[in-house]
Amino acid sequence: MTGPVPTPATDSSTRGHPHDVADVARSGDADREIETLRGIARLALASAHEINNPLTVILASLQLMIARGQVPAEATRQVERAIRASEQIRDIVREMSRVTKLEVARHAPAPSSSDTAV
Repeated sequence: MTGPVPTPATDSSTRGHPHDVADVARSGDADREIETLRGIARLALASAHEINNPLTVILASLQLMIARGQVPAEATRQVERAIRASEQIRDIVREMSRVTKLEVARHAPAPSSSDTAV
């Protein structure tokens, strides 16, 4: 008994089933997007680390100079502004290091009636 091989286009038993060709294509797109987002997350973490190391040295040095009274009075305002700017960069870097949650839901297909039927 040989006959034509069923395909998603000709086999009615797979229509509306999660293994439709369109669902498989969307799944592949979602997988590629997830991998892209993972790459972005890795880049954000690596960048945060590379920025934070020298930033810590700059911030600590400026704070230590102020604490030890090593900054001339006429330069104190500029050093304090540099400290605030360094703290702002530190906060941004901290947020960059939190980029770990993947959100792909906006592209996920809505469940069909056959997917929700019990």
